[in-house]
Amino acid sequence: EEGYDTFPDTWEEALVVGKALKEKGRPYGMTFSDQASGDGNGVPRLVLWAFGGKEFNEDGSLALDSEETLAALEFAIQLHNDAGDPGEIGYDDGANNAAFLASKLSMTANVNTIYLPATKNDPALAEAMNHALPPQGPAGRFGYGQLPWWGVLNQTTGADLDATLGLISEFFKMENFGAFYKAGQGYILPLLPNYENEDIWPEDPKLAIAKDMFKLALPAGHALPQQTKLAALIQDKILIGKLFSQACSTGDARAALDGVMKDIADLELLA
Repeated sequence: EEGYDTFPDTWEEALVVGKALKEKGRPYGMTFSDQASGDGNGVPRLVLWAFGGKEFNEDGSLALDSEETLAALEFAIQLHNDAGDPGEIGYDDGANNAAFLASKLSMTANVNTIYLPATKNDPALAEAMNHALPPQGPAGRFGYGQLPWWGVLNQTTGADLDATLGLISEFFKMENFGAFYKAGQGYILPLLPNYENEDIWPEDPKLAIAKDMFKLALPAGHALPQQTKLAALIQDKILIGKLFSQACSTGDARAALDGVMKDIADLELLA
């Protein structure tokens, strides 16, 4: 309709298309919100990282207060104002799904939990949908993934320890864990590169980007050599979502960043 055969490759191009679509009553729905523990942590980071911002340096020091972060916020403000649904700054994790399924949005950043229900409940909508990798910005193209952790408690000893380690080892064998990847149809992404050649990927061509997304997806605080308590608290409190929500709702990137940096300073006392 707007002259594109595929979704725009860059954020700047996406802004141009989104502006035209919003004028026709079909805005984007980007979860720039701290009310969504999943999307609110993920979607803002797609923009933050694409513009060169990041939460931490490799040595563990904070890196969020930067010109790159401000550039990401300024772009997000423009994207929100010109192309976005006004309500996106307060979305919970299901709001964008519902709005898209109701044909109120032209694009949203989400996993396959919109498309898969549509294939059963609204085949016409599913036929009209597709998926694309996140656009790239000045610093590149990035995806986001949350990491579930498996652990063995320190007090586990003897036969219990042997059984626990045995369970984990058995569960993560390809013939077992691979079935979870396959069933998820791209919802669950592997971490190790050799999975690319395994029979775990979606057969539906509209979900084919999962095989590329697993190469792009990074966890929150990805520059850190390992997770820290402060990084976990920032994610738990959805502070990057808050940062983008505040910036987009006020139009003041600097004030939003200053406010979230104060929140992080408070969390440092707990970390």
